[in-house]
Amino acid sequence: MGETGLTFDVGAIQYMYPGKQGAAVEADTTEIYGAMGWKWFTVKYSYYLSDEVFGFADADGSDYLAISASLPLGETGLTAGASWGTFSFDNNSAVDYDDWKISLAYDMGKLSSVTSGVTVGVAYTDTNADKAVWTDANGEYLGDATTTVWISKTAIIKPFKLDEVREALSAIGVTGLTVTEVKGFGRQKGHTELYRGAEYVVDFLPKVKIEVAIKAELLERVIEAIEKAANTGKIGDGKIFVTSLEQVVRIRTGESGPDAL
Repeated sequence: MGETGLTFDVGAIQYMYPGKQGAAVEADTTEIYGAMGWKWFTVKYSYYLSDEVFGFADADGSDYLAISASLPLGETGLTAGASWGTFSFDNNSAVDYDDWKISLAYDMGKLSSVTSGVTVGVAYTDTNADKAVWTDANGEYLGDATTTVWISKTAIIKPFKLDEVREALSAIGVTGLTVTEVKGFGRQKGHTELYRGAEYVVDFLPKVKIEVAIKAELLERVIEAIEKAANTGKIGDGKIFVTSLEQVVRIRTGESGPDAL
């Protein structure tokens, strides 16, 4: 917002759980949210419109407030993070909880140009969720403290190579990915086309962005698999970016960290 350093984000999210439901209460949830940020700090408020909220009945009007901070530590390459959140379930106060997290990430590019773009990090997450309420049918306490070590990476490739990349990742044990159609250019610098006899430049070329969240030990194998499957030997084959992933939570079960991948 101008030169104030303020940022904002508003939106809506629909969580959908396909397949036959084993419980009487649906887990599908509708959320609207608003967030405001300033430099290293962010405040986000979420409000839930659906009658059922993540499997709890008559919970429309539930809300979640989160406050977080991410602070670079000088020129060290380290970034410290902390967050606190409180979830209030309407008509289901017994399942209310607070959660908190502290994290530390390191930019490996500070060590060598070879590791430029690689970030590693560790985070500790805990809650005060009632154990009697948040223990599942398998006896697992879903609100238990969790320590997570993470690495995530993003690859941008030519669209027609998507199936080959997906098959290559599946072959090494990657069980999920997100695909987004994007536009951009690098050394390729776009191309020219003709319209009604006039030549014009198309600066942005269609690409496919693949995002994969993985355990740290899979990183080198995933990079190798994408390089081999997406390579045509021509300009525009794409790039691979490796970035940090602070936390992962499987909404249906509450699993977090590596167990949620």
